[in-house]
Amino acid sequence: MTEEKETAERVTRRDLVEGRIEKVVTDRTALVEVSHIQGGLRFENAEQIVDAAKVMATAGSMLPPWLQGNVGGCWGIILKSVELQMSPMTLASMTYEVENRGVRQVAYMSNFFRTIIEQRARIKEKRLHARYEGSGDDMVCYVYATFVGDTEPCEWPPREAAADYTLKKLRPGTNERGQVRGSQLWVTKPAQQQFYAMSRDWGRVYCSALLAGMYGAEELDDSAQYQGPLNAKDVTPNLGARLGAVAEDGFAAEQTIAGIDQALEEARGSIKEQP
Repeated sequence: MTEEKETAERVTRRDLVEGRIEKVVTDRTALVEVSHIQGGLRFENAEQIVDAAKVMATAGSMLPPWLQGNVGGCWGIILKSVELQMSPMTLASMTYEVENRGVRQVAYMSNFFRTIIEQRARIKEKRLHARYEGSGDDMVCYVYATFVGDTEPCEWPPREAAADYTLKKLRPGTNERGQVRGSQLWVTKPAQQQFYAMSRDWGRVYCSALLAGMYGAEELDDSAQYQGPLNAKDVTPNLGARLGAVAEDGFAAEQTIAGIDQALEEARGSIKEQP
């Protein structure tokens, strides 16, 4: 293959952003099988997932902005959709990108957690129930469901801790523009947003493995109670400060090396002085 032909056939990021699907689809892409059983995609190997991700990345406005032209992101969404047994496009529509202290992460919309719980958790009636007590800022939403094989429902939050789960306590703070962080449903439809938030918490408590590694924007925000690895405090002693600057080759700075040499000479001298 000549260099000119190879360049012409290579798929560029511009091709993906501009949705040039005719350049993305190849003979290998056509091998990706569609499963009519679950309404999603069925793959035989990782190469097929890569091909599907290339096509998915050209979907334009059918995807959230962070996935448009993002083959790697689409690849990750497809893998997660296979794990969750749901449509990649449906899963993609429930995601967005948040930035915390310069680190970007994928967050999931509030209704996503309820969807996964009701689809995958072994609960009777296949849905979560809600009960509200109080009004205004004092309103508390109790979410409950009964697992298959149980007779009593599991409920969250616990009644003895209800004061920590009022609308006033749960509503996120505001940003520099005075807007509520996260979903605007906290303002427009607070009861619905409380249900979503308590559904997520219910899942964390009673079927944590199902939601592992997936978080909402409120959980990734500095102002939230969630303290994940991004907010971990470094308690390691500052070795660099104690040893001095480090040279480019990875060794301690000159004054530190001199100190080590001096300590060695003193040690040798004490050995020679021993009878």
